[in-house]
Amino acid sequence: MRRFGFFMCSLVVVITTTLLVNGSDLLVYAVIEDPFIPLGNVLTWLAMIALPLSLYLGVRRFRMPRSKVDRILKVLLIIAIVLGVIWYPVSWALADNLSGSFGGNGVFRGSARAGEYYWFYTYTVVGFPLLLWIFHLLLRLFRK
Repeated sequence: MRRFGFFMCSLVVVITTTLLVNGSDLLVYAVIEDPFIPLGNVLTWLAMIALPLSLYLGVRRFRMPRSKVDRILKVLLIIAIVLGVIWYPVSWALADNLSGSFGGNGVFRGSARAGEYYWFYTYTVVGFPLLLWIFHLLLRLFRK
């Protein structure tokens, strides 16, 4: 079951990344018309969860830590999973809409300033598990 979960999470990340990089028309397909929720947001949210979850399922030391450093990495990876789970609600709170679009109005929610926070949070949600994985690989390299 763990291998199947790892495969599915990895597949979600690869498919979503491919669609985002290519700017596919599928990304603007309406999952729900009113309020407008584009398929790209749903897929991105799933990928935000799937990326750290695939690391958790794919790397044994994240699931069964052997040292104090491994336990810390496990906790940080669980935090990364939680950050991925709350990505869409945070995006909605910042954008003041479910499509994740930001304008230049004077209030904070939906403003260009809120958009900057959105992008910082999005980069953090993607970059944090990648940094944990790189740190894990460096530890593995130097433990031998």
